[in-house]
Amino acid sequence: MVAAATFQGGNRVGKLDFEGSLSEAQYAAVTHAKGPLRVVGGPGGGKTRVLTYRIAWLIREAGVSPENILALTFTNKAAGEMKERLQSLLGEETPVTAATIHSWAYRFLCIHRGKNAKGILGTWNPNAKNAILADARQYFAWQKAVQAAKVDIAPAYALHEVSRAKNNGITREALSRTAEQSTDHKLQRACRAWLEYERWQEKMKVLDFDDLLVLTNDLLGRK
Repeated sequence: MVAAATFQGGNRVGKLDFEGSLSEAQYAAVTHAKGPLRVVGGPGGGKTRVLTYRIAWLIREAGVSPENILALTFTNKAAGEMKERLQSLLGEETPVTAATIHSWAYRFLCIHRGKNAKGILGTWNPNAKNAILADARQYFAWQKAVQAAKVDIAPAYALHEVSRAKNNGITREALSRTAEQSTDHKLQRACRAWLEYERWQEKMKVLDFDDLLVLTNDLLGRK
């Protein structure tokens, strides 16, 4: 039996033919009932199509309120395309939150960081013009950190290792312990530079893009 949903937007009335519009694998993903599901595919493999149809199915078939759906992407272009596809698919303006993962994390931290936030989150000024470090300015910050730590290490190496640690959920303290227990002297120096980098961040009241994800994940884990 074909799963279909009636929609009405403006003067348009019709049905969404979920099963007929998707491959067998796509349909299985779109109608997945419980628990997380990872959709893997190369460029042009239909991942965005699956996600937009999944959102439409949740709204039309599962009765989920659009306000309770969050769709995150890596680029502004992808977020915009998803919104356009949803409107085209449903025939109406749908109040689903579709944003880049970093922009959503930024808004989340602005709202939920709380008055008692500590460290770089506590000193962060989200209203500042350059509240988020990126590219050349972040590299400059690492140059300053390496100099302050008085270690012989390339700023690019420290930036790379710390970024990798953050994205793997590894704190500065944990990485420092690992480095001290090993013979990796470069990593030990990177950890000392990381401490100075955080001190510089607190002084300048800024975060970097990795911080947005790490701190958001930390706050979500407490709730």
